[in-house]
Amino acid sequence: MLVLSVYPLHSESLWVFINRLGRLTESAARHLMRQAVLAVQHCLDYGVFLTNLHVGNFLVQQSTMNLKLFDFEIGCNFRNEAYNYYDFIGAACCTPPEIKTDRKFHAMPANVWALGALLYFMVHGAFPYPVNDFYCGNLKINEKRLSKEICDLIKWCMALKPSDRPTFEQILDHDWLKTEPSEEAILLYKMMAHNYKHEYKKDKA
Repeated sequence: MLVLSVYPLHSESLWVFINRLGRLTESAARHLMRQAVLAVQHCLDYGVFLTNLHVGNFLVQQSTMNLKLFDFEIGCNFRNEAYNYYDFIGAACCTPPEIKTDRKFHAMPANVWALGALLYFMVHGAFPYPVNDFYCGNLKINEKRLSKEICDLIKWCMALKPSDRPTFEQILDHDWLKTEPSEEAILLYKMMAHNYKHEYKKDKA
């Protein structure tokens, strides 16, 4: 896990990575999600609240599958008190429902909601349409394909009431995240990213 403000070599945004390779396996998503939670927690611990936390704020290094958080242009000082709705500048898909219903929000529950949306995107390859379904609790999770544990974690992070959402510690201690990611799955995604890099160079030649 790393927090940075420069674009490292041989990296691409998580948005591009997922759109290029399709939805991720649970094992690959687990490997990346753990890093994402730690990075966001690190920011809040050091007094930085990212109001625009979304899938495009993360970079994946193809050779390592390490995740890095970047782009702090829309950030502010962290505080325990509520923020007003107009302090939130974020993507619609990662906007917690209390922005619309209560016209105020707190930093940690808002970031937890965004992390839930991130995990949803990882394993579905897209956000639900229309995005407003998120605000109504209609998550449209593919429960036939996904494990009960990951479905439970997504629903918990994206609970409509902020007080019903987990803390970062509870997310990291969740049964789904405590399972070690499959080395085979991580190796597969590394190989796919590596092959893409060489195909790209060939096309540019």
